Formats: sequence, C-alpha cells, structure tokens
Amino acid sequence: MKSKKHHIRTLLFVEAPCDVRYNLRGVLMMRKSLCIIVSLLFAVAVFAQTTGRLTGVVKAKGGAPIAGASVTITSKDNSKISFAIKSDNKGIYSQIGLTPGSYVVEVSMAGYMPSSAEWKVKLGEATVLDFELIEMPKAVSAVKEGPGIADYKQAAQLFDAGKFQEALDPLNRALTADPKNPVFLGKLGIIDEKLGKMADAEAAFARVVEVDPSSFAGWFNLGHIRFGLKNYAGAAEALEQATKINSNEAEAFYNLGSARFNESKIPEAVAAFERAIHIKPDHALAHYWLGNGYVNVGKMSEAKIEFQKFIELASPSDPLVPQAKAMLDALAKM
Repeated sequence: MKSKKHHIRTLLFVEAPCDVRYNLRGVLMMRKSLCIIVSLLFAVAVFAQTTGRLTGVVKAKGGAPIAGASVTITSKDNSKISFAIKSDNKGIYSQIGLTPGSYVVEVSMAGYMPSSAEWKVKLGEATVLDFELIEMPKAVSAVKEGPGIADYKQAAQLFDAGKFQEALDPLNRALTADPKNPVFLGKLGIIDEKLGKMADAEAAFARVVEVDPSSFAGWFNLGHIRFGLKNYAGAAEALEQATKINSNEAEAFYNLGSARFNESKIPEAVAAFERAIHIKPDHALAHYWLGNGYVNVGKMSEAKIEFQKFIELASPSDPLVPQAKAMLDALAKM
C-alpha cells in the first residue's frame, strides 16, 4: 500500500399552537408549558438535523483541565465563518450551529504552547475533539522586567482577548526596544500564524532559535509552521532539534513522525511514532499513523495491533475510525 499524506497535530423558537380550554388555571398553564417544551424540542430537533456540534476538553499534559482557554473555530470553506469561545471550569468547550464541513480549531492559553487541528463536523452529530496543551518552558512563559516589557504585556493582553491584529503595534514597539528577545519574537510568530501570515511566522520562529538555540518552543513551533507550509524536510529538521532539547515530549516526536511520513521516509517516521507512544501510550493518533507506517514497511501483524489500539482510544466520532476499521478489514483478507 502507498504512503498517505496526513496532517499534524467552535434557536429559532416558534411556539406550537395549543387549543386548550380548561377551567382550572393551573392545569391550563401546565398544558401551555408542555406545549412550549414540545415545540422547543421540535425546534432543537430540526436545528440538529441541519447543523452539527463540535465539543471537547482542553487539558494540560498530565490530564488537568484548563479553564478559560481560547478556542477559535473557523470554516475552511469560508474564513468569515468563525466562532471564538472559552473552555469552562472543567476545560470543556462546545459550539453548536456548525454547518457540516471542515474546520480549523485553534486553542491557546497563557503559559501554554498553542495547538491547532483540522476536523470535520458531521450533520446532526456532536463531533468530539480534545486538546492537550504543552506548558511552555519557564524561560519562555516568564518574562523578566526589561526594555519593552510594558508594551509586550499590553500585546499579550490583546492577544489573550483574541485581538491579534491590534496586538501587533505594542509588540513591534517591544521588539524595537529589545529586538533579540526570544519571548517577544515567539509571540510575534504565534500572532503571525493566527493572522494567516505563515511565511512571517516562519521567519519569526527562525529568529527565535537563532538568538536562543536551546529554545524547545522555538524549534517546535518552527517545525509546526514549516509543516503547514508543506516544507516537510525543514519541519523534520526543526523537530529533530526540539526532540534533542526535550526527549520526553510526545507531541514533538509525533510531529516529527508526521513530517517524516510526508517525506516518504517511512522507517524514520515509524521510529518517531514508536517513541511518541513510548512516552504517551494513549496517544491515539500516533497509534493510527504507526499502523500506516507498519503497513508500508510490511509489518502487517504489528499494523493490526496499532489500528485496533487506535480504535480503542479514539472517540467513536473521530473521522479516522472508519478508515482504521477499513484497514483492519483489508489486513484480515491478506
């Protein structure tokens, strides 16, 4: 089987007519209430049949829920269709009224590295997409007092409020005061990505690792951006550096495997996915793509185990579940 490309790692109410005539006012009010409830359920049912819902949990590495995380859900077909919501005290986010189709979901929280994923929303279903955010190294998340810090804090506040374009002015002032500050440069890269300026984001993160070669976040984000630009060799190069700095971060190895897979360097991809699973055994997507890797190198028995494990770990609404089942069926016939 050939290798496959894959990608890394938001009521109208009309009351029904009720012709009820009772002398007892309490009974009449009860009947009216029941009619309202029935019509509301009807409206919700019709609504659910024409749209879908996206929900999930935002967690920190280790499983603790993150409250107040910013979640932006944007249609791939129409960028003007976008929803900005927050996770609740249990880390749960939910957005109803989504037209079926593909969406880009972006999650950010102060002190954590942002994360994004492309996901499909289906008609009349609740699609589940969970996020596990990686805490930024202290050297990145903590900003010391110094030149430009006041402007940087203003930019960070605007960023947290979802005002990405407005955040650029104070951030550029901060960079004028301290042009080699890796924290300022990293924030610029994140904002550029939010604004869809991927080439500028790549340049910003390249500058981060130039001034601070030991920055895990810098190399990780540089790899992420290069992957989005389909520069898979460049992404792998950056992610290799990230894994050397932090050899215990599953997402870095998973993203490295993704880049190697898209380079058609399957043995290297397999090794990276295996390492990601060693660090995080419940990494569902790593199991799925490791299964594909094993198929490509002729390890069919091992592939079956990985696809089965993926199905056990993934949400039933995950669009890759039917593909994993199809792969299992195909392998069973071989």
